[in-house]
Amino acid sequence: MTALAGSANAFWFGCANGAGRHTNGLWQLFTGLEGLPYDHFTCAEMVQDSVIWFGTERGAVRFDGQRWTYRASRRWLPNDKVNDLSADADGAIWFATDNGVGRIRPMVMSLADKADYYEKAVAERHTRMGFVVRCRLRREGDLRHTWINHTDNDGLYTAMYGASQAFRYSVSRRPEAKRQADRVLQALKQLTDVTGLPGFPARSMVPDDWDPDPNLSLTPEYNRRMQAADPLWKQIVPRWPKSADGKYLWKCDTSSDELCGHYFFYGVYFDLVAETEEDRALVSSQVRSITDHIIANGFRLIDHDGLPTRWANWSPEYVNGVDGWADRGLQSMELLSFLTVAWHITGDERYLQIKKQLCEQHDYHINAILGPAVFPPNLVVPWDNNLAFLSYYGLLKYEQDPALLKLWQAGIERNWLFASGQNDPFFTFVYLAFKPEESSPLLEATLPDLEQARAKAVQTLQRMPLSLLGWEMKNSHRLDVVQDTTPGQKAGYGRQRSGDALPIDERCHIRINSDHFNLDHEQGGGFTEYEGTVYLLPYYLALHHRWLVSR
Repeated sequence: MTALAGSANAFWFGCANGAGRHTNGLWQLFTGLEGLPYDHFTCAEMVQDSVIWFGTERGAVRFDGQRWTYRASRRWLPNDKVNDLSADADGAIWFATDNGVGRIRPMVMSLADKADYYEKAVAERHTRMGFVVRCRLRREGDLRHTWINHTDNDGLYTAMYGASQAFRYSVSRRPEAKRQADRVLQALKQLTDVTGLPGFPARSMVPDDWDPDPNLSLTPEYNRRMQAADPLWKQIVPRWPKSADGKYLWKCDTSSDELCGHYFFYGVYFDLVAETEEDRALVSSQVRSITDHIIANGFRLIDHDGLPTRWANWSPEYVNGVDGWADRGLQSMELLSFLTVAWHITGDERYLQIKKQLCEQHDYHINAILGPAVFPPNLVVPWDNNLAFLSYYGLLKYEQDPALLKLWQAGIERNWLFASGQNDPFFTFVYLAFKPEESSPLLEATLPDLEQARAKAVQTLQRMPLSLLGWEMKNSHRLDVVQDTTPGQKAGYGRQRSGDALPIDERCHIRINSDHFNLDHEQGGGFTEYEGTVYLLPYYLALHHRWLVSR
């Protein structure tokens, strides 16, 4: 027995077999099977008769009478070795660790207040040239001195934030939300204009005097090394060409990820924010330009070298060929979504005719049911779920053909069946917005209860850490997780015994496009703060579709 704590009505102890409780004349032992995250106890503290904290060799655990929670890593503690702990009168818990003293205190905050908190952080630290992305810290954990670098996916992340503001505007009519959405529209337009290639959006862009010059490290030798490790790596120099006016550098080799974000944003902006003919004409022009580029180039993006980019390939030859079989479902669905959104915004029937041809001649509608690959593990990438739900939104919302709509509903239902255990609020609320009225009897028996799914999505919003700093998180040692033994799966993947991913405040990943089942991961090491879109997008989307009620 290594830890003891008690009150007038309860007594707790920690030992090698687990945590024990005596109350109302009854003894109960908690192990990993009962949800205990970790043992190796060092100390204990009763806060109330029903709340117990244990310090351990690797973090702290708390039980409130219903649920165990785990607090570890620099997100929560100065050091995981907890030597002692103590509660104060305000309900805060103080931790004595090998690296000093830490405190965790409870806060009462509404979901709306939380959204305001993240909006303030975006305004203060996450906006560069209209792009909304993560920021870097000059000192570990110190938000007083930050800077914003470029990323591979500035367009995607900015578009997702812009969509959150469109939904925000639809439920609040706040001018600030419209200004933010308008600013994102201009930023995305700038990504297309800067390349000088009609309808080809850049991944990112920076002023031409950016320090350091991003091309310095992306040499031909760098490309050869990358291709030696990755045979599909595209060798292209420069990777950051200069704009025609000489004012900017822009990143090429644009992927399908960017386009999923662009089309998602353009659809919701057009529906919810564009109030003038000028607004609608600008969106229509952007969508027409990109869509026509894709169509004119055999359903691919063609880069400044005259060759296709590596990942933006939706051609029948690719998706129905040997090389594209793992991307077949997702890439087919993405292209059908792009064409559907383009028709909705521009009113051009030509896009529906091309969509029809792809279905009748190349079976894109059948491919689309599959969605992202789910096996084998080495071909499953976590961000594909994000791309899928971004694309499902426009495809399901604007589809006019009842027969095709049933296929898209079958597709999102299948995808959500695999993704639902992540309890990701964006995935869940998109699914709830467009779920079929009736499911097949087989799926009815396997799909999670919808009200439970909604409650879990809301709980994820509630438990989202206020601090979106990325830290290294390790959970593979926990007693309450089951390792994923799928053949071919990498070590360090697992889930709770319920089948769900660990709660968002106990794992590393604080982005929609991350793998929520990855137990051990380093995400920025305390030098990266992520933009609040991971919260803002599902929150405002849920308000818009009335799965949440505003304050």
